[in-house]
Amino acid sequence: MLPELKVLKGHIILPLVDPEAFRKVFPTVKTAKVNGSYVAALPHDVKSVRLLQNRGYNVPSLLTSYNWPGRLSPYKHQRTMTDFLITNPRAYNLSGMGTGKTASALWATDFLMRQGEVKKTLIVAPLSTLDRVWAQELFHVLPHRRFHILHGSRAKRLELLKDPKCDFYIINHDGVEIIADALAKRPDINHVIYDELAAARNARTHRARTMFAILNRQNIPRSAWGLTGTPTPTAPTDCFGQIRLLTPERYTKGFRTIQNELMTQVSQFKWVPKHGSAERVYELMQPSIRFALEDCLDLPPTIYQERECELTPQQQKHYKEMERQCFTEIQGTSISAVNAGVLLGKLCQASLGIMYDGAGGVVDMDFGPRLKVLKEVIEECDEKVIVFVPYTGALLRFYDELKNHWSVEIVDGSVSASKRNRIFKDFQEGVNPRVILAHPGTMAHGLTLTAATTIVWAAPVTSTETFLQANARISRPGQVKTAHIIMLHGSAVERRLYQTLKERRRLQDLVLELAKEGRK
Repeated sequence: MLPELKVLKGHIILPLVDPEAFRKVFPTVKTAKVNGSYVAALPHDVKSVRLLQNRGYNVPSLLTSYNWPGRLSPYKHQRTMTDFLITNPRAYNLSGMGTGKTASALWATDFLMRQGEVKKTLIVAPLSTLDRVWAQELFHVLPHRRFHILHGSRAKRLELLKDPKCDFYIINHDGVEIIADALAKRPDINHVIYDELAAARNARTHRARTMFAILNRQNIPRSAWGLTGTPTPTAPTDCFGQIRLLTPERYTKGFRTIQNELMTQVSQFKWVPKHGSAERVYELMQPSIRFALEDCLDLPPTIYQERECELTPQQQKHYKEMERQCFTEIQGTSISAVNAGVLLGKLCQASLGIMYDGAGGVVDMDFGPRLKVLKEVIEECDEKVIVFVPYTGALLRFYDELKNHWSVEIVDGSVSASKRNRIFKDFQEGVNPRVILAHPGTMAHGLTLTAATTIVWAAPVTSTETFLQANARISRPGQVKTAHIIMLHGSAVERRLYQTLKERRRLQDLVLELAKEGRK
């Protein structure tokens, strides 16, 4: 990298040896002779900075005049992320969960919109993050920008897509295919933010092919950034689909070639990573930037995040029935802490997809959307994960699904003390298990599980003490990274219950509020 250049009156000043040769690259450059030497003056804008950086020049940041709108102030590492993105039209942000990738991508896009480089932006993200992550972040970070969530029927998505005043369109990964033809014909949508880029790791899926056509097979030049903290969640070859989507010029050979380059076949169906495969993946996934949580020392100690899960028609039916029954029970009844917990528990069971009959048996329902979101969250984490499931019936069903993807251990009332101790020791000190699925009531006071940085609540509990104590398993002395508490919800009751638990309010008050609203 050459020495850092100076900026004077909005222009980059750099010394020249051969003005004519330089003018061939920059036809509009202004040159002058100062003290016997030639210098050039280029506008301090995105185009000039990108060209100079590609030629090895160290150019001052474009963000010195940016006012960082919204109610959030960027951390130092977020400024670096933002600076990196605005100077790279196609790039990877491989920073870990909780490092502020979302806000940085939005600030960078806003800056490029002001510069006229970006007109409108398509944000492609997991369904569970459309509202509770991206829409919420846009509201806080860029309150002056207009956005729509493209979700629902094809007709509804297309209608929202027509809004000429919209700056950001937010859509889920699989939703792109529904309106792909309309997106492909929009030259004004010239920028894409693809969140959880690893979702496109299999280049043969319809999801990946559709996105590839939009980004690379149209006569519309589009910039694009991929965000993921876990670019290779299952194997080094996971990089193939992501590279093909975002920077296809960096690897023009096929999947079989990269598989032989990165992995060794040890049996008919088993491949293992080669030594040096991680370095090769890093070399291919460029330009990229990465901050790990431990690099961001100014981050808050615990981050709470909500993820929304759609209810299936079966869940919606049972939830509505249970809601009516609960409100009927409330009429004329004094609400105590005990029966408040029981009423809320019934509603949470219906939302989760597990109901108990009068004999204690489990009535199973389809809860595929919640399971999908849970898998997405675990995949996003590059550390160990604890998943709290407050109902044993659901815990066992989650185990049957997750054990096929990760090393998982169950901790509930049926697990002996000696086995629990072994699981906790292996989790804290060993490689496996990667995931603990636990009933929150089994997590004793004083238990330290700081090998995990993330707790996922598959559904809320109705005990404030249990909620706080369970979360404290990873926020303890010895934890050197930011803790994440991720709360899955599919109904308004679950969401408000989480808020009640965080604020340590009385459950009775929440039940009475819900009853009052239910009678309107």
